[in-house]
Amino acid sequence: MRWFNGDKLKEDISSGQLTQPEMLNYWRLLAVLSFIGLLPVAYTIHWSDYLTWFISLVIGLWVVQASYSANGGCTGSGFSDKLVAASCVYVIRSLVLIFLPLAVLAGLVWGDDLTDLVLNGIVIISQLWMSLRIVSLFKGLRAA
Repeated sequence: MRWFNGDKLKEDISSGQLTQPEMLNYWRLLAVLSFIGLLPVAYTIHWSDYLTWFISLVIGLWVVQASYSANGGCTGSGFSDKLVAASCVYVIRSLVLIFLPLAVLAGLVWGDDLTDLVLNGIVIISQLWMSLRIVSLFKGLRAA
């Protein structure tokens, strides 16, 4: 894995020397760095915001590892391409089919009493559904 040397990384990519295990490590690092950037830091933060952040990080790392394993691990091919494509499709589907309807329903039921805890629960439900769908897609591709 190249940590800082962009020229060497460019050579590895152009010559096809980037292995599937290295791609998995880049995805793990990307997940952790992305979630560090999403750490809740507002004037008023509910404890459930930190819990949701941590659970989301665990789900993110799990989906990368589970997808990698379902893709065949180090003997698989095209892991990164498949993960990007599947993530884009299932993030949109999760937003439209799970998150938005549940958030609207929760807003109608609880109105002004809608809490961070309920919204954070909806976020986790959406992420779990999306993650399970992505891993299921990888398993289906592997079986085909």
